[in-house]
Amino acid sequence: MVQEKPAHQQDLAITITSRDLVSDDPDVSAVLFASEDEMQTSRDEGIVILLLGPGQRIRLTAIAKKGIGKEHAKWSPVATVALKYDPVIRLNEDILNDYTDDQKKSLVASCPTGVFSYDENAQTVVISNPSECIFCRECTYLMEEFRRNPEDNLAVEVQHSTNRFFFTVEGTGAIQAKDIVRYAFKELLEKLGTLQRAGTQLEVARK
Repeated sequence: MVQEKPAHQQDLAITITSRDLVSDDPDVSAVLFASEDEMQTSRDEGIVILLLGPGQRIRLTAIAKKGIGKEHAKWSPVATVALKYDPVIRLNEDILNDYTDDQKKSLVASCPTGVFSYDENAQTVVISNPSECIFCRECTYLMEEFRRNPEDNLAVEVQHSTNRFFFTVEGTGAIQAKDIVRYAFKELLEKLGTLQRAGTQLEVARK
């Protein structure tokens, strides 16, 4: 593809980017944006390949190869994956009732993510945002200071859920995150099926 500049810009360098590449296969094209609307509104000119000075030309043939992340990270459609346990938070009302209002409010203030709040009408602590818990244990550390004896129970108990967690996938833009997860499950099921068939064949061979 040849870029043409106005006469008053002929002496300026031309930036060749990934958006200037043209496929010789009408059924194959580079995916530069997630949607047509994004392409129309974005000011991104693409990945810079090189700069051409006045009078310079280049003939370039680029070959696109498909691959998987197992072979090289450049083919991985995933940018970030994060796993977070679902918190299970319990309040011991019997112990909380013995606390002063200042102690209860100290418990609310001890959480950096605002898991707890103070109910002025009931004059008690409530769990308002349990999913925001980051397991920093600041609340339990404070409750350890408030208890009278080391063997006493705490007013707050924070644990990891044994059957629920949050799994976050961020894609690079090549594939939508929901499709990445769907394809990953499909691949996992196929591998488990292969393993199951191999195990069955081994059992038959032993007989």
